[in-house]
Amino acid sequence: MRYQANPANTSEGGRSGVGAPDLNLLVAPMYAWLYAQTGNVTYRDMADALFVGGVNGAWIAPDGPNKQYNQNYRWSFDYVKWRGLV
Repeated sequence: MRYQANPANTSEGGRSGVGAPDLNLLVAPMYAWLYAQTGNVTYRDMADALFVGGVNGAWIAPDGPNKQYNQNYRWSFDYVKWRGLV
């Protein structure tokens, strides 16, 4: 997902924003929930892509800030549940 806190601020990447895989796992569970409710595979595919991007691209380091760790793992277990993987 693209992240842009202030769309008027062009120093943050203009209208396109910048990639922020650290935030993907905050959004992926919503798409998994939508898939669970509707059965629409578009939501399933978006949830899967966001989840993989969040797992592979997030900045998680032993000495890193807790914020990134919490953002990635607070809701990720719900993704697995709503996606029907358990």
